[in-house]
Amino acid sequence: MQPSPLPAAVPPEQLAGWGLARRLEWEQRRDRWLQAVPPPPEEQHQPLVQAFLADLELRTPAAVQAWMQREAVGDADLLARAIRHGQWLAVCERHCGPQIPSYFLKRKSQLDRVSYTILPLAEQELCSELYQRIKEQEADFDTVLAEAPQHPELGERGRFGPVALAELPEGLAQLLRVSQPGQLWPPKPINGGWVLVRLEESRPAVLDQGLRRRLLLELGEGLLNQPD
Repeated sequence: MQPSPLPAAVPPEQLAGWGLARRLEWEQRRDRWLQAVPPPPEEQHQPLVQAFLADLELRTPAAVQAWMQREAVGDADLLARAIRHGQWLAVCERHCGPQIPSYFLKRKSQLDRVSYTILPLAEQELCSELYQRIKEQEADFDTVLAEAPQHPELGERGRFGPVALAELPEGLAQLLRVSQPGQLWPPKPINGGWVLVRLEESRPAVLDQGLRRRLLLELGEGLLNQPD
């Protein structure tokens, strides 16, 4: 049985029920900003598509195809989205570009990326024992990870990253922010249990072109919040 076609105009209350009313309002406001941006010449179309996909972190043809299937878009739709994205970045650059250096410094502590190893355990005594064994080099962390009791309800175990500190739980991010590479912390309480954490690598954020575009988009959200 085929689903019934959607009405040509979806009532506002239905959009609100779907959680789309705010998104629609923002896109309408974005359209008003984009009215002043001329369409790009055809020779810029392909670079705009590639930049759009890079901003979405779609780095392989398989990832692009999977995204297009999820979004139900074809090549023409992809180009339209890429052009709109590029035009919006031009608006953000014009109105927010001068703010980027200070905004980067403000956000840098959240944008730094880390790799870390984490082991959650239910018992403090066992966690302390394993901490001492690793610290005294009686066992390595990989072996402990493989042999320690499993507690999925306390969170994932293993090595993770590189990941931005802003994407981590606040307590874990704060711990890793003040860590040195190779530093193993004594047992810390977490989710009703205990955890061992070691920082493996820290990668300070660099204001390259990709990050600059990301920060421009963040600042651009403020343009959409301005009253009409």
